[in-house]
Amino acid sequence: MTNSIIELQQDIADSVALDFEDIISSDYPTDRLHEIADSGVPIYNYELAQMLSNDFTLAYVDDEGCVEGVTDVFKIISFAIYERLLSAAYEAFEKLKEDKLEHLAELQENLEKKLDLIDGAISVLVFDGDLSTRIKVERYLIDELKEEHEEVTEEYEANAIIIHDLENNC
Repeated sequence: MTNSIIELQQDIADSVALDFEDIISSDYPTDRLHEIADSGVPIYNYELAQMLSNDFTLAYVDDEGCVEGVTDVFKIISFAIYERLLSAAYEAFEKLKEDKLEHLAELQENLEKKLDLIDGAISVLVFDGDLSTRIKVERYLIDELKEEHEEVTEEYEANAIIIHDLENNC
């Protein structure tokens, strides 16, 4: 049993990290974060009371409108915990998203460089050859380079889509 809000927040951050790929590929990433936060809230009054005894700030919520008229102290504690866990989920998600975008940006740079090298090699091979044997070898190399160019271009475009989705949809 977890008896501190800090432990619960860490558990939520770990869950977000484990499910990160599913979250970003989901149609509604924020709904998934809410589900993860909700799943971390203890359901037994005894656990809620222990958590409150460890952290009296759990008697207060940030959005008082959500508990207006609620007299059940355990529901208020549950909501206070939920708010904190949701905040932890969003923080973890944003950090992971930033890291992923940084990694993808580096990958895009490397792919751009690779495409430039391939294009340069193809242009050299196309214009530098008169002998029939050399031409056959160059044509083979050109075909190989064109194939690699297509593969790198596909990867580059796929990463661009992921970057776009992360920047605009999450």
